[in-house]
Amino acid sequence: MRHYLGIARDGYTNVGDARLRLVFFPLYPAVTRVFSAFTGGNLFAAGILVSLLCSGLCAALLYDLAAMHLDGRGARLAVAYFLLSPMSVFLACAYTEALFISLTLETVCLLRRGHPWGAALCGMASALTRMPGVIVSGLFIIAFLARIPREGLRMKAVLRCLAQVGMVFGGLFVYWGINWLVTGDPMTYLIYQKENWYQQPGSFWASTANTVSYLISTCGDDDWLFTWGFQLLAMGYIYILLAARQKKAAVRSGGVQLCVRGRRAVPDVAAFRRAVSLRAGNAADPAGAEPEKPRGARRRAVGLRGAAGCVYMGVYDRGGGVVKGNSFSQLR
Repeated sequence: MRHYLGIARDGYTNVGDARLRLVFFPLYPAVTRVFSAFTGGNLFAAGILVSLLCSGLCAALLYDLAAMHLDGRGARLAVAYFLLSPMSVFLACAYTEALFISLTLETVCLLRRGHPWGAALCGMASALTRMPGVIVSGLFIIAFLARIPREGLRMKAVLRCLAQVGMVFGGLFVYWGINWLVTGDPMTYLIYQKENWYQQPGSFWASTANTVSYLISTCGDDDWLFTWGFQLLAMGYIYILLAARQKKAAVRSGGVQLCVRGRRAVPDVAAFRRAVSLRAGNAADPAGAEPEKPRGARRRAVGLRGAAGCVYMGVYDRGGGVVKGNSFSQLR
């Protein structure tokens, strides 16, 4: 948190301990600096404001994306699980998580709705927020490959895909350019990461092996519970939710819904009747269910609920959250 606020206040430098800030990407500090105009110059408050606004946007975008594949209830549950995850507390802190997730979700939603250039622009902003943002470039390649059976392999489509992938990587190139302007070497951040954070590029499996080794070797340390306990709790929480949902798994095929209870598949007659009625042209739901609210109203409602929850977490963090003996309010 201190590093991001320091970048927002002073920018990047190549002198003293402040030079280590170069390992942090620039978009979140830049947005925080802009929003400080609305908080009387208080960068900490501006960072919290950015995170809370982006948290509400995350909730709305996640609902929109989930609604493309699930019904309204399933989309609401997806948002609820996201906001109730133990690690969602960081959505209300002066960190990059909320901004990064909102930009990444916006990239996916725009691409799904047929706006690839807008998606590429959001992908570039995501890559300018955190290194993993470049991963969304693969979505453009997948979308291009999916169109080949219908449209064939055309040079214009190939060039368009390459341009969109290049736009996403443009965020990383801008960050490399900042490294070069500050230190004369576009890869200086890799040196700082290795020397001070013990991080270096590697494969997924090597990273997993190092993480497990570190988890075991540090077991019994004073800060082990804080470092690993909450992460293990979050992962266990997700598995418990998935296991609970398996008690009644919905399977839809051709308008027929099956409710799986144990090992017995039972047809959902009410769902079948509704599907038949709608296919016959009857607008009314035979089960008497009220029509759902317009999607825009649902998105606003869910977004407001998510933002309200994040405001509560932000107030809690501001007043009494503790990190290794220091309250968040003391980290400014």
